[in-house]
Amino acid sequence: MIVYLGGVPGVGKTKVTKQVESLALEKGFALKRLRGTGILCELAGVSSVDELRRLPEETRHELRPEMYRRIYAE
Repeated sequence: MIVYLGGVPGVGKTKVTKQVESLALEKGFALKRLRGTGILCELAGVSSVDELRRLPEETRHELRPEMYRRIYAE
């Protein structure tokens, strides 16, 4: 199962993710946390999310299908 959690910066995604991860581990579920932005940075050849954000939206949009392919391949 894949669960996607998204939102604007500062909304609490990391906090929620850590809480869900903790509960899942308590219940014996195995999890693998992936960060789409990390995959996009790798694909775009940049080293930070700030650099990624400076790229044109069209460029990021073109990279997303490969990002999704990699996520679903995990």
